Amino acid sequence: MHSGADTRCCSHRGVCLQGVINGGTGSQADTNDGIPLIGKTGTHETYSTMMIESSTKATTAVWVGRWDGQASLWNEYYDGNALQNVRYYIAQDQQRAANDLLGGDDFPSPANDLTRQVLTDLPNVVGQTVEQATQTLESEGFSVNVGAPVDSDQPANIVAAQDPAAGRVAGSATITISPSNGQGGTVPNVVGDARNAAQQKLAAAGFTNIGWDADCAKPAAKVDSTTPAAGTAANKTTAVAVKCSE
Repeated sequence: MHSGADTRCCSHRGVCLQGVINGGTGSQADTNDGIPLIGKTGTHETYSTMMIESSTKATTAVWVGRWDGQASLWNEYYDGNALQNVRYYIAQDQQRAANDLLGGDDFPSPANDLTRQVLTDLPNVVGQTVEQATQTLESEGFSVNVGAPVDSDQPANIVAAQDPAAGRVAGSATITISPSNGQGGTVPNVVGDARNAAQQKLAAAGFTNIGWDADCAKPAAKVDSTTPAAGTAANKTTAVAVKCSE
């Protein structure tokens, strides 16, 4: 079971866990009613998810997962909702009902000599599947937020970017991983190529929306430049403008 870094970020657990709700991995479960909350997310492999949150008056807990089998919930949808996120919506309604009934007070602040920031090594998960990256990061004590898919030449569901990047980071950090949408590519270098050769290179890289200037039709024309430039990461549907000269 992966429980994340939420309980290890400082000496005063309650204050640490407020960050889970306030912009952290459990922010989608925030009741947004002015009642201070703490929270804790969790997953068991990829087929079981949890969300626990609490005011100073009441604690609620939600489990959403497969009752039979171990097929992954990730990247599965029902009625437009990602199954791994269903826990947040249930938890939000449940905790809001408790808050409406019981209210809640501010959590006490920790003593100054009890708080400290602990740095830890953050691994590089770019190139892993979303599921592998999530397990890798949570096994190291980090919380994980899956961001929106981004343009990348990696296949879909492969992590194309992470924020923050690998290195030394606060132990309380939430790591946002952005999967590839499978629609990105890198504009190849075709400068100096004849039109046919350039077109073949661009097509092989997945770029077929190409705009040629008039000079490119001349028999001895060579490519001077492309926009976007060579080496630029772009969606494969992006128009590539090619300029040529003899």
